[in-house]
Amino acid sequence: MRHFYNFLPDGSLGHILAAMYRFKSEQGWRRFDLSSPSRRDVNIDMCREIQEALVERGLHAVPKLNLAKALAKEDRLDSSHCYCFIGCILIQLDFLLFCPGRR
Repeated sequence: MRHFYNFLPDGSLGHILAAMYRFKSEQGWRRFDLSSPSRRDVNIDMCREIQEALVERGLHAVPKLNLAKALAKEDRLDSSHCYCFIGCILIQLDFLLFCPGRR
């Protein structure tokens, strides 16, 4: 969400919009259609290009996921497929460093 509140000329919102319009012109689209089920895969590709543009400019960091070795092998494989799909970096450790919701 923080990327949408940066209205500076060289801010993240400007880079998001530039990446969207660049992708739109490369695809030959006349308008954006984010709700069409037939363009789902292409829209996901556009989101990946936006993320790459933000990472390239140092405005976004790729999330890192730390998995404990004590985690069951099936759970580790299931979670790794999910998190690799969204672009996380997996790190396997002897213990869990960060677990949201636990104190």
